[in-house]
Amino acid sequence: MNELSNKGAFIYFSKINSKLLTGIDKKVLSQVESFRKNGFYCKLVTCEASNSIKDKLTSRLPWGSGTSFWTYRKEEYEDVEWLYFRRPYYFSKSFIDSLIAYKKDHPNSRIIMEIPTYPYDAEIKSDGLKNMPYLFIDRYNRKKLYKVVDRVATLTGDKYIFGIPTIKIRNGIDLDKIEVRKPKMIHFENEINLGAVAIFGNAHAYERLLFGLREYYANSKHTRNVVLHLVGDGPDLKKYEKIVTDMNLEKVVKFHGMINSSKLDELYNGFDLGVASLGLHRIGVECGSFLKSREYLAKGLPMITASKIDILEGQQFTFVERFPADESNISIEKIIKFHDRIYHNNESNIDVINNIRKFANEHCGIDNMTKPVLDFLVNNSETNKLSY
Repeated sequence: MNELSNKGAFIYFSKINSKLLTGIDKKVLSQVESFRKNGFYCKLVTCEASNSIKDKLTSRLPWGSGTSFWTYRKEEYEDVEWLYFRRPYYFSKSFIDSLIAYKKDHPNSRIIMEIPTYPYDAEIKSDGLKNMPYLFIDRYNRKKLYKVVDRVATLTGDKYIFGIPTIKIRNGIDLDKIEVRKPKMIHFENEINLGAVAIFGNAHAYERLLFGLREYYANSKHTRNVVLHLVGDGPDLKKYEKIVTDMNLEKVVKFHGMINSSKLDELYNGFDLGVASLGLHRIGVECGSFLKSREYLAKGLPMITASKIDILEGQQFTFVERFPADESNISIEKIIKFHDRIYHNNESNIDVINNIRKFANEHCGIDNMTKPVLDFLVNNSETNKLSY
């Protein structure tokens, strides 16, 4: 193993609350642990966003410093020979300057940038007009990345992003830290519990499901009680809460907020189906690699989605039901039929869970994600040289 490849830093643009881990937090911690398990020293550097009004305003100016970006300090990176970072919300001038300063001090170092979703412009646009300045700043500053970033780790099939060669990766999770769900002994035959666990944003589009529930319960002939559990928070939470109130769905839509792992495990035990993203089409993504799909599979939970899922392409499976990638209401009747195909057949509930978990064990491990990056660090000595 190349000695210089052994010591690195993972830059993550968020603080981590160990008691309330998000899906992305869990993934980052798993990536760092996977680096270490495979013989790499990897320190995790987290950056906390500034909430001051001044910083929020100045960050939207063309030369603003940004509110949550890593700042390079030479004394803290003397022994670091590679950097890995997830794409920040947008590329600020100060962040690019920090990368340049690091590269000048470490000309043989390799810098790898992970871009989970590409293209991502639609994500920023969907956050409203107030964040549009970030998009313009990002578009200007990202043109400089090719001079300092050696590879882009991407979930897409792109060979180059921003003129930088890519490393193809797949999202993965630490399966050892996810317990298979244990279905409750008492199960009400006429009730179906749907679980949606997320940081709710535009691409989740769970309002499609809320409108579907309204449509379903408006029909006096409905025979099953379908309950939706929304677990988490995020920018679209208030929108969902208003829809539920306006449509009088409080009895069949439950908001649980951000909860710790043990409480989440308990909720999972009561879910019959998971709800993955229903709106990736809004950001121009046809095939998803979202973390929650991995978590549902690891839990042994069948799921519904409105996009292709990368690890399922070319596979035979019965535990996922796809809905149209558009703005139509989600059909509750179709969900019920899917539920009954899964649970009302010759398999026991335990068999259903174990078969899905078996698939997860074969396709969802975190090492599937980190191996291509580790291979690059060990085997490829090519680095970008500054041309400033």
